[in-house]
Amino acid sequence: MTEEQITLVQRTWRLLRPIDPQLLSNVFLTRLELEGSSWRPLASFRLKGEAAALIDEFSMIIARLNQPEATNIRLLSLATHYLPDVISPQQILYLGRALMWTIQQALGTDWTPEVEQAWRQCYFDMGEILTRNGKW
Repeated sequence: MTEEQITLVQRTWRLLRPIDPQLLSNVFLTRLELEGSSWRPLASFRLKGEAAALIDEFSMIIARLNQPEATNIRLLSLATHYLPDVISPQQILYLGRALMWTIQQALGTDWTPEVEQAWRQCYFDMGEILTRNGKW
């Protein structure tokens, strides 16, 4: 990611911080289910009360995007805790689409083509980190 993209992702994520993390995560999880995914392990977080914690963990990753080593460690920790050991490329697609849709809806008019590109690059880079470390 470029510095400009990191700044855009961090700035737009801060705009979402006033939203209740439980609500934001429930919107994401519902959208993930609506994407048609037959893979739904994240939906169980609602029952375990972990949905808000998922957003808090993601917030820590976004805050450290300009610190690659810290980002990598936090991302791998998040993945180890919340994701199964094997995720198919189709499931990665579902996760990405649900995440982008959720952020787009929450940002409203602040979702611009530049913001979209920055978030897509962020998600791609996260996937690369996890792939290199054998998570996906």
